[in-house]
Amino acid sequence: MKTKNEIISDYEALWQEIAELVSPLSAEQFTSKPKAETWSVAEEFDHIIKSASAVSSALKVWPFILKWKFGKPNRPIRNYELIHTKFTNALASVNVKAKAPAKFKSEDNKVFNKKEMLSHWNSTLAKFDQRINKWSDKNLDKVLLPHPLLGKMMVREMLYFTHIHTSHHVVSLKRKVAVLN
Repeated sequence: MKTKNEIISDYEALWQEIAELVSPLSAEQFTSKPKAETWSVAEEFDHIIKSASAVSSALKVWPFILKWKFGKPNRPIRNYELIHTKFTNALASVNVKAKAPAKFKSEDNKVFNKKEMLSHWNSTLAKFDQRINKWSDKNLDKVLLPHPLLGKMMVREMLYFTHIHTSHHVVSLKRKVAVLN
């Protein structure tokens, strides 16, 4: 299992990579859509921010409340590789066309402010760091959170998933940015 420090370190590297991809884009590049059904860089970045922020917000809730709300685990904790496999298999089962729940998508006609989004992105990382460190290792492995595609996951698994999910979108963002340049 990854330690809290390893999880935070992994997040810091990934957060920096996304900031470096997004920062140099012009406003037009940031919001342009190659196809109507494809997310722009701004929309995809918005999705990543909303997804990570939801997990960060869940970490504010006291563990005993989450245990009361979502129950206790009935299986051993999965490691990073198993969560990655579970996510990959879930994506394959929907032909890599998973639909984000509405609360994790950009609103129609949303006006994107890249500077504000980058600021929110950076503050989310800072909150992750603080909130992860407040959790005991025992609670990371014994408290459940719901996931819309993968079902209930232990908090440590959700942290793994959030890294995997964000990495998945980094690949997509890199493709989009390469086309824009």
